[in-house]
Amino acid sequence: MAKVKKGRRHIVVPGTVLCAVLVLLVGCTRLSESEGIKPEVPPKKEQTASGESALPPVKAPVAAAETDQPGATGSTPEERYEIYKGKGAAVGRPRKSKALATVAEGGDITLNFIDADIREVMKATLGEILGVNYTVAAEVQGLVTVQSGRPVPREALLPTLETILRMHGVALIREGAVYRVQPLQGAARGNAAIRLGMSGAAPGDAYGIQVVPLYYVSAAQMAETLRPIAREGGVLHVDETRNVIMLGGTRFELAALLEAVEIFDVNWLAGMSFGLFPLENADARTLADELTAILGDGKGGVAGGLVRLVPVERLNAVLAISRQHRYIQQVRNWVERLDRPGGNGGGGDNQLFIYFVQNGKAADLAGVLNDVFANQGQQRQIAPTGQSGGLAPGLEPV
Repeated sequence: MAKVKKGRRHIVVPGTVLCAVLVLLVGCTRLSESEGIKPEVPPKKEQTASGESALPPVKAPVAAAETDQPGATGSTPEERYEIYKGKGAAVGRPRKSKALATVAEGGDITLNFIDADIREVMKATLGEILGVNYTVAAEVQGLVTVQSGRPVPREALLPTLETILRMHGVALIREGAVYRVQPLQGAARGNAAIRLGMSGAAPGDAYGIQVVPLYYVSAAQMAETLRPIAREGGVLHVDETRNVIMLGGTRFELAALLEAVEIFDVNWLAGMSFGLFPLENADARTLADELTAILGDGKGGVAGGLVRLVPVERLNAVLAISRQHRYIQQVRNWVERLDRPGGNGGGGDNQLFIYFVQNGKAADLAGVLNDVFANQGQQRQIAPTGQSGGLAPGLEPV
C-alpha cells in the first residue's frame, strides 16, 4: 500500500511489482536477439519549421551499376541486366522484283524486268500481252533481268523471249495453241515441231527439230562442220545410212544452221579440176610421193589440201585434183621433168626377158611385138634364123 507523508508527496511502489516489470523487459530483449529481429528504420520525417529533422537521415541504397559490384545489394536483375533485341531473321529477304512490260499506243512493247522470276515474265508477256495459253514446268526456276532500250515490235516479242529463255537453259515449245516452257535438256523429247528439208520455221514457231537430207557431203562430215558454230544440243542426230542430219533449236538458231548447210552441201566435184598423167619411165607411187614433197602438200604444207595427188598403179599414172586449174598445170610440168629413165621405176631400167615360143616362129612373133611397141622404145634386133640368141647352156633354139 502506498503511503503519503506529510509535506511531500511520495509514491511508494511495492518491490514485488518492480521486480515483475524488470523480468518482463529482460525476457523481451532476449527473445528479440534470439530470433534475429532487427528494429525497423523509421521513415524519414519531414523537416520541422526550424529546418531540423526530427530523426537522423538514412542513407539510400547504392545501385549496382554505380558501384560496379555484381553482388551489390539494393538492385534487381531487371536493373542490372542489359538486353539488345535482334531482327529475328536467319536468312535475308529476297529483293523485291520489279516486273514491268508496257504496251505503247502503236502496239510496241517496252520490257523492263529487273530480277524478275521467269514465271512472272511469262505471265506478263505470254499471258497478258500476247494472250496465249502456256504452261511452265516445275523445274524452270531463276531470275531474269531484261531491259529494252527501245520498244520491241509485237511480232518480235516471241523471238526475244526465246533468246532470253535460251540463255537460262529453257526452251519455249509450241504444241498447237499452247506454249510449253521447260528445260532445254529434254526439249527434243516430246511434241516439238518437226520440219523436213531446208524450209525455215514459220513466224510464231518456237523450238523445233529440222531434218535435213544431204546430197553432196556426208552427214558425219557435215556434223563436224556445224558443231563449232551450233549451240549445245544443236546437232541432235547423224544418220549416215540415209545421209540425214537432225538439228534442234529456236527459229533463229535453225535458220543460221540451215544457212551453213546450204553453204557446205555443194557438189565439190563440179568445182574441181583433174589431171591424169600416164608415166613412161617412173613408178606412179614413187612419183606421187616426190610431187607431194615438192608442192608442200600434206600436213603442215603450204599447199595442204589445195592439190591432191593419187597414184593409179593399174595405169601407172598420177591423178592430180585441185580446185585451182593453175595447180594442175604446175603438176603437169613437174611430171614431165621427173618422168625420166633411171632409178627403180617401172620403166627406168632396161630389163631382158626371154620367152620360149611354143606354137610359132620366134622371128614372126618378134616382128609383131616390134610393131605393137615401136612407139615405146627402140626396136629390138631380130637374130637371124639358125643363130643363138644368147640362150642358156643346154638349150636349143626353136
